[in-house]
Amino acid sequence: LSLITPLVGCSTVITWDGTGVSAVSRTENPVASHVITVEQPTNGVIRLNGDSINSATYNEGDQIIVQASANSGYSITALIIDDVKQTNPYNLTVSKAHKISATVAENTYVVNVGSSDGATVTLNDQNVKTLSVKKGDQVTINATPNTGYKLDAVYVDG
Repeated sequence: LSLITPLVGCSTVITWDGTGVSAVSRTENPVASHVITVEQPTNGVIRLNGDSINSATYNEGDQIIVQASANSGYSITALIIDDVKQTNPYNLTVSKAHKISATVAENTYVVNVGSSDGATVTLNDQNVKTLSVKKGDQVTINATPNTGYKLDAVYVDG
């Protein structure tokens, strides 16, 4: 009696003819591979296992850490894998071809008018208490004292 050991990654077929083994055949079962496509965002980058790439082939079952990061002055608003918003970073198990993208937005900052008792304060000629701006935007602040008041000071970040 002899032992036939199947090979990992192969199918082994043993044919028995009633008196003994008449044939042994082996067929290789390759691991499926899938293409991961990355659409790199403007003002940011998507990395797969730390590498910035546009396309790569991975074996089924491979684990990939997908992470999007934004350039200075920008933020990642969504990491999208196969049209579904995911957490960032995301641990992806390759099971098929995947498409990865991200959305990036320019950071905004809020200008707030604090106490303005005794005066009318406008931001960019708008009678508002808050104004969203982007880095580099110019903001005009006008403070006009009400009748019977005088303007003592205007504080920025104070």
